[in-house]
Amino acid sequence: MTVMRGLGRRPGALPFVVIAVALAGSVGGCATAPSVDPTPQPVEIHLPTWDTSGPVPMAVASGILREDGGCLYLEEGDSRHLIVWPRGFAAFKVDGTTFVRDPGSARVISVNEPILLVGGEQPDRSTVEGLVGRAIPASCSGPFWLVARLGTPEDVN
Repeated sequence: MTVMRGLGRRPGALPFVVIAVALAGSVGGCATAPSVDPTPQPVEIHLPTWDTSGPVPMAVASGILREDGGCLYLEEGDSRHLIVWPRGFAAFKVDGTTFVRDPGSARVISVNEPILLVGGEQPDRSTVEGLVGRAIPASCSGPFWLVARLGTPEDVN
């Protein structure tokens, strides 16, 4: 209502608005359509987490952080373990590269780089899903490595 009254006070205002809208529509029709990026959207990263406030395993494992089908694995030679991270860890992508951030130390780990993890193996999927509190996608296969924390060179000595 206020807009209509404002237009009614200025003689000729309504025709100007109609002409302006019509011109804007015709100019928009002549514009070049934006190019479509052919790059597929990144896959969702499945980052199962668990509560590490109680007793935790303290074995040390090293390998390469790998991503396969949106799942993150610790790859050690011919074997690999799906990583179950401590709560609070987060995954994100930048320019197609996946990173994992540790909220406690603000360390950032990149896929395809060496990684040192303190924790332990858990081969049983139902046990891991109980710790995580939800189902882990079937595409993310075990065995599993329960991470208590990121390792440092001192953990190896």
